[in-house]
Amino acid sequence: MGGLRPWLGNHRVTFNLSETSEYLNNLSGGTKRGGAYDGLT
Repeated sequence: MGGLRPWLGNHRVTFNLSETSEYLNNLSGGTKRGGAYDGLT
């Protein structure tokens, strides 16, 4: 980032990124079968 991260680090500013994901699937039963992806960044 053009030296911005080390400069911010010297001033005690940091960035973190986290990803949480899950895939849910209904294989049998119910009125509708299928899957769904759910993710949060």
